[in-house]
Amino acid sequence: MKTLIITFSLILLAISSINSQDYTLAFCYKNTNEPDSLDKIYSALENSSVINISGFHDIPLDNPDWSPDGEKIAVSGSITDSQKSIYTFRLANPGSLIRLTQVDSVWDVAPDWSPDGSKIMFTRFLVNQNFLSELWVMDSNGSNAYHIGLNGSYGRWSPNGDHIVFHFGNNGGYDIGICNADGTGFVHVTNTNNIDEISPVYSPDGTKLAYTSINSSGEHDICIMDIDGNNVVNLTENHNGGGSPKWSPCGYQIAFHQGGNI
Repeated sequence: MKTLIITFSLILLAISSINSQDYTLAFCYKNTNEPDSLDKIYSALENSSVINISGFHDIPLDNPDWSPDGEKIAVSGSITDSQKSIYTFRLANPGSLIRLTQVDSVWDVAPDWSPDGSKIMFTRFLVNQNFLSELWVMDSNGSNAYHIGLNGSYGRWSPNGDHIVFHFGNNGGYDIGICNADGTGFVHVTNTNNIDEISPVYSPDGTKLAYTSINSSGEHDICIMDIDGNNVVNLTENHNGGGSPKWSPCGYQIAFHQGGNI
């Protein structure tokens, strides 16, 4: 297993996706030399210069996720301090930012396309309810949005679309859980004292999970384990910050951001 560490002289807030055709990374990027600049979505091949692929908009964008066909990206956009919404745009037309969710006093973040591209899962934080987090699913055009009946954050589809993995609050910490795509059949995967496990994502073959492990000192590492929680392997072991892991389509590499909080 190789890990692909992506760092830049400017702040890298999240690495979200790897295009299945050319292994292009999509990530949120902000120029620290321009304090008033907004977060935009960029792409880059390994060791190459970054390219703005989201165009220029009047709202910050983050949490990018490629559509399965590689033609669109779903993102979260910050409208106000109390409202964030899910958007999509076409790579061929970055000015085509389409707003999919429009609910007041919520943060809709962390979109994730279903494997067949027909649906988008996202996390809804209820601002007026102490940021209670819910897992939601909608059609890829924004219609038919519904809460799957579970509280949790940063849900990710399994490769066949039958299951969802996510993290959730448990006794003051965070654990990883898995459920069926309709929210039934919940399984509590991790339950480790003094360690938070967050941001899980399935490997391409569906047999393993990559995730961020945070110890009691707040140090981050990238780990992998079997989907039943066994055979945990710490890939970084440097406690130097590791978040938002993403598998390469071949399953031999994992991209993540280094430094800062998730």
